[in-house]
Amino acid sequence: MSAVHASTILFRFKHFFIFILFILLLSFFSFLLPTNLEVFKGQTTEQFITDSLDNLPKVVLQSNSVVTTGRNNKCNYYNCFNVYRCGFGGSGHIHVYVYPLKKYVDAQGNDIGIPLSKEYFALLKAIVGSKYYTPHSEKACVFIPSIDTLNQNKINLKQTSQALAKLPLPWLMISSQLNIHPDFTNELLNLASVHSNLYIMESCADPTRVNIRCHQNIPYNYPNVLKKAVFCLILRGARLGQTTLHDALAAGCIPIIVADTYVMPFSEVIDWKRAAIFVQEGNLNSVYDVMQKVSEERRVEMSQQVRWLYKRYFVSIEVMALTALDIINERVFPENMLFYEDWNIPSLIPGSRSPLFLPVTASRSMGFTAVILMYDRISSLFTLIQKLATVPSLSKILVIWNHQHKPPPLYWNYMYTKVLPKSVRDWVDDHMNCEDIAMNFLVANVTNKAPIKVTPRKKFKCPQCTSTEMLSADLSHMIERSHCIDRFTTEFGRMPLLSIEFRADPVLYKDNIPEKLKRFSNIGSL
Repeated sequence: MSAVHASTILFRFKHFFIFILFILLLSFFSFLLPTNLEVFKGQTTEQFITDSLDNLPKVVLQSNSVVTTGRNNKCNYYNCFNVYRCGFGGSGHIHVYVYPLKKYVDAQGNDIGIPLSKEYFALLKAIVGSKYYTPHSEKACVFIPSIDTLNQNKINLKQTSQALAKLPLPWLMISSQLNIHPDFTNELLNLASVHSNLYIMESCADPTRVNIRCHQNIPYNYPNVLKKAVFCLILRGARLGQTTLHDALAAGCIPIIVADTYVMPFSEVIDWKRAAIFVQEGNLNSVYDVMQKVSEERRVEMSQQVRWLYKRYFVSIEVMALTALDIINERVFPENMLFYEDWNIPSLIPGSRSPLFLPVTASRSMGFTAVILMYDRISSLFTLIQKLATVPSLSKILVIWNHQHKPPPLYWNYMYTKVLPKSVRDWVDDHMNCEDIAMNFLVANVTNKAPIKVTPRKKFKCPQCTSTEMLSADLSHMIERSHCIDRFTTEFGRMPLLSIEFRADPVLYKDNIPEKLKRFSNIGSL
């Protein structure tokens, strides 16, 4: 009887046991899957090929191809190695990226350099097979070129340097747009002269070759060159940059829009702030600073969004036409409107990261706050602040002033004394008439912002003052101040002062109220 009862129970729970066995087998096989199947936020990657050296992609090196910059002989771990790229994702160890194997040929198709040696190939395979290897360049802090440099006796230095310069993603931003305003061109050339990772692409000697762009007379294949950059600049041009924007999206390059009146395509439904950066035309000179403030994690998210938007809405003329019809249909039948998430968020997005496993080196957006307890050592305070400001994961600096009698130093007083050019301070001392103008130039140059007017036109009342004692009573007063503005503009190299129409008054606007109710009765009314 008991045997029959046991068989009945086993038959009843047969499907349950089969399901448990299926789960165990699925877990076992998923554990055996190679780690190379990992997907990093939708980014396209080039993995190192170790199976065969045949049919490698070719890279053509022209005789005038750009070479790498000279090596710093004083380079060491402490001044050349960026440790803040290590520990990505809280892995607890470094990540090494090996550049994909390529075959380098000259303009005639002849091989350049020596073949990959057995020793160097074994070295690369050992790195790829280790726990430190990653196929995602965004996660790596060590980069290994796949160009054999072991035997220096057989190396052509120029060709090797040209090949190293061809490695992917050497630039931060590319401006490849043609027929832009000369003012924009001059501003971009000034930025490129200061920052070597900003490339300005212009038309070559033969303007009929539309698929070629030149930088310093070196030709590049367009639009493939856009894939080597992180950001692509979209400026006001002959056609407001529509074709350049489409090329940037196709290349997965994050667009930086510098066109105040530019209406983005499908802006009615697409949230472009998830994929692009917008800079006002008047602030073009600060575009490099804007890029530097974008964290590495934010760059990955925006690049992923750019690729998804292109595949979803801009991959072909048919897709763009159907998208336009979908938008028109929503206008006619608003009850069938899609949600914001349907237009802007991919169906499969990475899950949220557990707060228990934070990266070793955090980005600035999720970084730490430095708290400094200070008493009276001013020079040490500013030295420490300058050192801390270089840490990429620093978000804020909080100074706690612990002196009971002496007030803390004012920031702009320090900037006026230590940062303002000495020639400007000497000019102010000689003329005794331009301190306020110099301070306005300094603040506007540092913040790139316009002032806010906080008082009405009526001056403060001063019954004991006589007009003859005022500095403004001198006929040459305004002439000297005009000379100061001209001199400071020359010293700063530009006019940093910006115009503004905003005004904040500490009195009720155009309201006649009793004087005894006014908190600032001496200021007057409009």
